[in-house]
Amino acid sequence: MLGSLLLPEDVVIVPVSRLAPGMRDRMEHEDGDHCVTRPRSRTTTTVVDARTAALLERFRTPSTIVDAVVAFCSAEGSDLRASWCNGAAGHVPLWVLAHALLGDDRFEHLARGAAWTAYEDRAGAPGDLCCGYAGRAYALLCLHRHLGEPVWLARARALTDRAAASIEGYAFRRESLYKGEIGVALLAAEVNDPAHARMPLFEGEGRPSAVP
Repeated sequence: MLGSLLLPEDVVIVPVSRLAPGMRDRMEHEDGDHCVTRPRSRTTTTVVDARTAALLERFRTPSTIVDAVVAFCSAEGSDLRASWCNGAAGHVPLWVLAHALLGDDRFEHLARGAAWTAYEDRAGAPGDLCCGYAGRAYALLCLHRHLGEPVWLARARALTDRAAASIEGYAFRRESLYKGEIGVALLAAEVNDPAHARMPLFEGEGRPSAVP
């Protein structure tokens, strides 16, 4: 079980707009930003956006990172996007690794939830690894390897089919690994060998090394 975190009592989180004009003018900031500082220490003052400030405030009472993030997202009414680069698919291997290393069942629950979002989102998407169906398929393959449940392999294959159909019509960058057909072609080959399928340049290859 992960330990709880607690902000030191002297941490101050205040809207930049409330600072004295001279201090405010020396900070690079945008409307709504907050200042995080510890007046009684030599810690560097940091400027964060309002949402980050709200998340930090949740650590005024002891909380784990997982509990704080889940509660924050629930309060904000925000859901993750489905993509690898900026959404749920990219979170799947994080929670899988956390569950494998720490054995906390909450991480398995989070991995499943992220995978469901990656699979169920029916909004139109490109076919590539970065933003599209191919990256989402690799996330489901990751969960399949971890749990050993055939249904996640079937879902990964369904996303692979969508990736192939989508990339044929449009690619951000032709002949690109993460933005074009090469990544989808790699997925199409690796989905038939799920034990060794890995998101390229991110996950370890999962094969015995040829180097002694």
